[in-house]
Amino acid sequence: MSINKRLSLLVFFLSFILIINLSRDVWRLYNSEERITKSQENLAKLKEENRELEELNKHYQSDEFLEEQIRNKLQMAKKGETIIILPEEISQGRISTSYEGIKKDTFEGKEENKQNWQKWLELFK
Repeated sequence: MSINKRLSLLVFFLSFILIINLSRDVWRLYNSEERITKSQENLAKLKEENRELEELNKHYQSDEFLEEQIRNKLQMAKKGETIIILPEEISQGRISTSYEGIKKDTFEGKEENKQNWQKWLELFK
């Protein structure tokens, strides 16, 4: 082989390798744009979630939340307030609207000697 043929083959292979490398770089650049777009969308979602969590944190640190927890979890009340504890069926909305469970004596006045709380207890049995 002559030197010119060898030199032309070498230039051809080098050109081929350069073209392959350049096409890979172009492909990476094209994909990097998609990754940047996805990352920006993810960042926007995370910022929104962070904002919601900050609002929730502010709510948890507020006096209203503290009062709500004291009332609901500890069953405490402010001065002058009265706590009424309802049966589980009423508080969960499972009580029937019929009067089958109430004795007829209640309506006929035979239970006049009972305390009011006893009448309420009898009503919800």
